Amino acid sequence: MRIVSLLLATASLYSMGVTASPVSSQALLKCAQITQDDNRLHCFDAVVSQLQAAPAQSASASQPAASKPQPAASEPSKSAPAPAPVAKPQPSVAKAPPQANDNFGLEQKQRQQAADEISAKITKVDQGPRDKLIITLDNDMVWKQKDSAYLRAKQGLTAIVEEGALGAFYLKVEGSNRRIKVERLR
Repeated sequence: MRIVSLLLATASLYSMGVTASPVSSQALLKCAQITQDDNRLHCFDAVVSQLQAAPAQSASASQPAASKPQPAASEPSKSAPAPAPVAKPQPSVAKAPPQANDNFGLEQKQRQQAADEISAKITKVDQGPRDKLIITLDNDMVWKQKDSAYLRAKQGLTAIVEEGALGAFYLKVEGSNRRIKVERLR
């Protein structure tokens, strides 16, 4: 458990671009030896805060950098150093690069902006297996019937393909109240 805590703290320091000095490594080892969870967490927080403040302090020579966390006066135990009061670091202004999960949950809004239906002239009507219709439209889309409903589709009529629930698509012919479930072939 202690080794895991030490490794996590060191990995977080390296990921922030801060390299650990021998003093900070010793402070991390001391923090890893603390048995109480709250005290150990406070110790690690203090070390990280000091390491984050060290580059800022080296830039401005007005404050000397502290070498290790100071023990709290209210705690009698010497094995649990408490964090030194350090100012909180300012949040970074630069944004993280976009990830694949950035659009999670927005797919529905993007679909609402897209067309819910298309209309085109029927250029060709074929019979597929089991008397299913294969309809070619003038925009080079080919739709195949998936259900066994009847639809009178003839060449030259206007077909309307609309999106239904759960990703289904329905084709109807203008002037008719019937529709068939279809899937796009190309």
